[in-house]
Amino acid sequence: MKEFEMFLANLKNRGKATNTLSAFSRNTTEFFKLMNIEVLADLKAMKTIDFNTYLEILENKGNGASTRNAKLSAVNSFCEYLVKIDLLDKNMVRTVDRAKVPSRVSVQPTKEEAQKILNKVKRRPKLHTLYTVLMNTGLRIEECLSLRLSDFRDGYVMVRGGKGDKDRLVVLNESCEDILKNYILNDRKSWTKEELTERLKGDKRLIAKAVANADLIFLGKNGLRIYNSNLNASLTKTAKDCGLDKSIVHPHAFRHYFGTQFVKQGGDVTELQKQLGHSSIKTTQIYFDVDTVKVQETMSRMSF
Repeated sequence: MKEFEMFLANLKNRGKATNTLSAFSRNTTEFFKLMNIEVLADLKAMKTIDFNTYLEILENKGNGASTRNAKLSAVNSFCEYLVKIDLLDKNMVRTVDRAKVPSRVSVQPTKEEAQKILNKVKRRPKLHTLYTVLMNTGLRIEECLSLRLSDFRDGYVMVRGGKGDKDRLVVLNESCEDILKNYILNDRKSWTKEELTERLKGDKRLIAKAVANADLIFLGKNGLRIYNSNLNASLTKTAKDCGLDKSIVHPHAFRHYFGTQFVKQGGDVTELQKQLGHSSIKTTQIYFDVDTVKVQETMSRMSF
């Protein structure tokens, strides 16, 4: 659909991140396929009940509430764009109720388990530094893997194009800063174009990608960027080696770990919101919910 191509071009011109563009393209294309949308007239004919049917199809395919809402938001953005350029009279997605997302208790390692994880990879500088940064900053996995050498300054890192395409400063504690600095100076592998050409067997496409990402702080063994799946695989192995449940050894668990530890040290909700890059303080507020340890201590002093 040409109008959709216009929409994607508009997003790109507005400086939206590559991941954002991919998500919009993937989710909206799926919507077109599931609802048999081929031309603009098909979309104009849709009513609220049709969008509800779309959500039911997603649910039957195993999509959770958060995923269904995210996919509907992509369609909503496209329809908003069409209204804005006068190709659609009304955005019917606005009339659709979003799925209620159930509250979940965050699964994360304890301080002792976190230390066990770091000790397990102590002799592997890249993984040790990566895990340390994730645990001590609360960065999202993609934000961490996208850090470039120029983003590291004394006392903080600059996250560019984070969630919502926002830049922010993320503060480093002294220990994390020292470990990151030591890794960059002493352990980080730098690749010349000649080395990349040999390593990648002359594959021009891969070489171009590697050259474009040569200044990433964390690079894979072939000089290419590390992807989420690569890191998740490493974390799963680390969990197994440590005898820990893999549900507490993944990047987002480390993010929850940071948030919880920040609160336990007396951190302020607005400070944590800035550090984590939450657009809404309500999201940050989950880390300030009831401390179960304190509740247990209080209950132990009570008698009935």
